[in-house]
Amino acid sequence: MKIALGTAQFGLDYGISNISGKVSAGESARILETAALGGVRLVATAPVYGDAEQVLGEAGAAGRFAIVTKTARLDSGGVEGVEAGFDRSLERLRVTSVYGLLVHSPGDLLAEEGQRLAALLMRLRETGRVLRIGVSAYSAAQLERALGVLDVDLVQVPVSVFDQRLIADGTLARLKASGIEVHARSPFLQGLLLMEPAALPPQFEPIRNRCREWRAFCEKRGLSPLRAALGFVAGLREVDSIVCGVETSGQLEEILAAAGPLDAAEFRALALDDPDFVDPHRWRVSA
Repeated sequence: MKIALGTAQFGLDYGISNISGKVSAGESARILETAALGGVRLVATAPVYGDAEQVLGEAGAAGRFAIVTKTARLDSGGVEGVEAGFDRSLERLRVTSVYGLLVHSPGDLLAEEGQRLAALLMRLRETGRVLRIGVSAYSAAQLERALGVLDVDLVQVPVSVFDQRLIADGTLARLKASGIEVHARSPFLQGLLLMEPAALPPQFEPIRNRCREWRAFCEKRGLSPLRAALGFVAGLREVDSIVCGVETSGQLEEILAAAGPLDAAEFRALALDDPDFVDPHRWRVSA
């Protein structure tokens, strides 16, 4: 099972297509139950996701899933602040160790205290408080710089039908060859790939036709956009886990039913190269 559960929605109003807001504690528990029964083995979270870590801790997620969380920002208190933040994450999650810890802001590794930050993560791994350490990155350039500072076991990177940058430039293949575990996030591009083209905010007018092409591509093959978007990422042998966030247990059931791999080569012509549209950090819409 490649599907991993993302939990940003457990603590925040997250995603361009999210119309229901932050997930309630009760629904979070139902989502976790559906995930466990459906064969999901990994949950991804972060301290910046509101109270998501606390929700996971109260729901006993650690007893059923491997957990990957992220660091606090280095500029919020230096390396000591990062370590204290990790201690708080463990308390909220109600665990003594986690499967993975990722540097949330890859630029932190290049800051003045970047070497000390890397040393902290490696010490946490050596002492068994973390099994795998790594970085959450948004581009090949960020990854390359981070790999020059930190002995990385795990990366979380964006991959979707529209965002194929790390496939085209060989980054995913190099990570795989190096034995680094790859978690692909944003397989639906925050829900953009699941939205009707006519419903997109005005900012996306330049790619509205590409979105129409995407829908036509799916219809021609008898696939739902959900099935096609997931199948594309699941078909990439370099990807170990696909991090999917949901707002309801029903959405997760649909994802689990649609998670089989498809031939990724068929999707190459749909890729977009413009970071203004494949990187949600550059979007200027309320979500």
